[in-house]
Amino acid sequence: MSFNQGLKAGCYGYAESGHLANPQEIELPLKRLFYDIELTDSLAFLELEQIYVNGSKSMLDVQYVFPVNARAAIHNF
Repeated sequence: MSFNQGLKAGCYGYAESGHLANPQEIELPLKRLFYDIELTDSLAFLELEQIYVNGSKSMLDVQYVFPVNARAAIHNF
């Protein structure tokens, strides 16, 4: 499986189109977004829940893309 490395933030599915040599990459639509932000001094604590929808009738392999600053820390992904 090979995903496009130039993707914007989101969730992308990789579906077989019936021909193994011709896979199809699709962007899954974001259905719902929940967030909670807490600011303390110069720190921000963000809890994020994103729900994406697979509208196809097929199971997909997916790639989740979420760009993060190199100085940021992620806990409990």
